[in-house]
Amino acid sequence: AVYLHIIYNFRKLVILKCKTIFYATCHLSGEVFLLMWMLYGASKGPFY
Repeated sequence: AVYLHIIYNFRKLVILKCKTIFYATCHLSGEVFLLMWMLYGASKGPFY
C-alpha cells in the first residue's frame, strides 16, 4: 500500500513539473511572438 502511495505521489509530482514546463514554454513562445510582432510592426512604420 505504501509502495502505491509513493508511485502515486511521484506521478503527481511529474505531472505538476510537466505542467510548469509546458506553461513556461507557452509563455516564452508568447513573449517571442509578441516581440516579433512588435518588430514587424516597427519595420512597417508606426504601429497601433
